[in-house]
Amino acid sequence: MRVTYHAVYLFLAAMLSTTLFTALKLFGVSPNLFIIYIVFAGFYVSKTEAIWLGLVFGFVYDIIVGANVGLNGVLYMFACFLVVVSCENVIRRNNAVVTFIFTAVWTAVLEGINAIFGPVSGVWPAIRIIIVEIFYNGALAVILYLALKRIFERLYDNEKR
Repeated sequence: MRVTYHAVYLFLAAMLSTTLFTALKLFGVSPNLFIIYIVFAGFYVSKTEAIWLGLVFGFVYDIIVGANVGLNGVLYMFACFLVVVSCENVIRRNNAVVTFIFTAVWTAVLEGINAIFGPVSGVWPAIRIIIVEIFYNGALAVILYLALKRIFERLYDNEKR
């Protein structure tokens, strides 16, 4: 059931990223639904599942974006794994503020690394894009928080029974 849900979200993220959210750009920046999902999934999944989830979501994002194929697969894998580790050892509660902070931090890290290895458009335009995307992803993560939290709690509570 979990694999099916992850696959459905992956399909929806790919479709929405290439259609609806290209029209909903904020200062020329679209939100990254893939980062939002792997951060949120990291609150619930195991370490092994986090590695595979981040790897698959990152590779699909690489295919959609088309630059540096493989880089996001590895970065998203580490991001999801580190969210799981930090939730196990540091963060005990998941709420909208924690979701916003984790999404904002990982957006900055992942997009910063992509800016370093991506096409050179200048430092200041890259920083502007990253700052806008941090707040756009963070706000969207808070909006998606309630729906995703309910779904993940049902998915992972049903397995424990």
